Amino acid sequence: MERAVAYIRVSDQRQADEGNSLNTQKKQVIAYAKERGYDLVHIFAEEGESAKTSHRPQLRELVSLCKKKHNWVQVLVVPKIDRLARNSYDYASIKRKLNQFGVRLESISERIEDTPVGRFTENIMASSAQFDNEIRAERCKGGMVEAVLDGRWVWKAPTGYRNTRIHGKGTIEPDPVTAPLIREAYRLLAYGHQTPSTVQAWLERSGMSVQLASLYKIIRNPLYIGRIEAFGKVSIAKPPFVPLVSEETFSKAGQALATRTTRHGYLKMRGEFVLRGVMICRCGKAYTANWTQGKFQKYGYYRCMECARVNYQAVQVHTEFRTYLDGFKPTPEAWSKIVEALHIVHSRTRGYVRKKRSETKSQVENIRDLQAKIAFKNATGIIPDAVAKQALADLEEKATDALSSVPGAQNQIHLASLLEFAEMFLSSLGQIWEQSKTETKRELLRFLFPNGVLYNPKDGFRTLRNSFQEQLRVAVQTPSYTMVDPNVNFSRELYDWTIRLYNFHSMSVGIELGSGLKLGQVRTLPKSRKALMNCKIEEAINRHLSLGVEDIE
Repeated sequence: MERAVAYIRVSDQRQADEGNSLNTQKKQVIAYAKERGYDLVHIFAEEGESAKTSHRPQLRELVSLCKKKHNWVQVLVVPKIDRLARNSYDYASIKRKLNQFGVRLESISERIEDTPVGRFTENIMASSAQFDNEIRAERCKGGMVEAVLDGRWVWKAPTGYRNTRIHGKGTIEPDPVTAPLIREAYRLLAYGHQTPSTVQAWLERSGMSVQLASLYKIIRNPLYIGRIEAFGKVSIAKPPFVPLVSEETFSKAGQALATRTTRHGYLKMRGEFVLRGVMICRCGKAYTANWTQGKFQKYGYYRCMECARVNYQAVQVHTEFRTYLDGFKPTPEAWSKIVEALHIVHSRTRGYVRKKRSETKSQVENIRDLQAKIAFKNATGIIPDAVAKQALADLEEKATDALSSVPGAQNQIHLASLLEFAEMFLSSLGQIWEQSKTETKRELLRFLFPNGVLYNPKDGFRTLRNSFQEQLRVAVQTPSYTMVDPNVNFSRELYDWTIRLYNFHSMSVGIELGSGLKLGQVRTLPKSRKALMNCKIEEAINRHLSLGVEDIE
């Protein structure tokens, strides 16, 4: 009696779970072996595996079993040739190996004879299986191309979306759990002056596990602005596949990635030359740094590779930079005027937000009322189930979009406390810098000077003439500064900057001083600032991961 093994396969996981196709094939091979008088020693069942390639677990085990002489396998039984392979090259390769091992292949549906005509027929059947598979792939690709042109995404949903079906056609829609996290990650990179690693850590704390490399792919994926790029074509997404971020946010987040990894060399910072890559020469090039061996010790220097004989001792540069940061300490009179202007800006902003919230609330209430009417008409048989289901889904999408555009209620912090926090930060900026660790200094530089800071010995440190940083230095020192006016753009920019400062502090791994204490704790601040703790700023920071305009009273 000849020893035989059998190989059966289904390519669809759903068929494998149901077991119908596998059971049918199993019964066929058992009946065939019994009819031929074979000793069927094993059946290799491949569940949910395509025959496009030969890299299949059960197939590899089958070949390994046949290779061992002591098993004395003489026959391989398959229900059809296309169960074994749908590629003529793979089929020929498998058949050649079986012949080397002395194993004969037999197909239940196609009778294979070891004659010229039989071998010719066998090759035709293998080629037919490949032809059928390629035709199916071509049709599938045609359907996918049509879906792309129709603004649908038919593959696995990326992070922030979930797969769904509309009118029986596959697409994706925002995931209510992960979509807000992706939006916030973009915002933090585009406007929050956060590093990718900091954003990744925040996502981890928020319950989304994502690798740093995956975060880079997410930020650079145009799918999140509703642009589908596939098959050499570009299409615009259609609901329920809607963008998670605007094109402006997407562009700025991408620029932030490029800037923070190349232009200023933030990732290459060392404690001895913390300003390297951030400090800009008058020629426009960033300073580099190096050590010079003196008679008794080494000396650190910042130098410009473009300008001749432009190099400055690192110790002197760091002292001047500390002095420059101390220049941000506001005078009481100037800060009083700033606070007055920011209160007016805040009042106007809050009024606008309240108005938008009220409008959204009315819009959602109307949608819910309309949904109730549709449900009632469906229950009474006036509207068919399919029409009602689609109408309710469309209305739910509108309600979701409306609600997502207006943040929900959160714990709030008083504007006065926020402004006092900003005043304390600016007043202690030099001290914070002096006592911070290298990593914290990197975070501070990224937040304060995203475009670098200019330096030469005559003028010291400065940013661009019309930059926000230079206007801020003048504003906090000059009570009569005309730009501090609620009707001027600078006042509104300062208002936004104050909120971003709060976000920066709550998100950053610093502001952590060398002693291990955080900004806001009594021991790291001058004694005159102890009263600030009555505002419970640190407690508020711990409650918030980010703070928006609408969250400030």
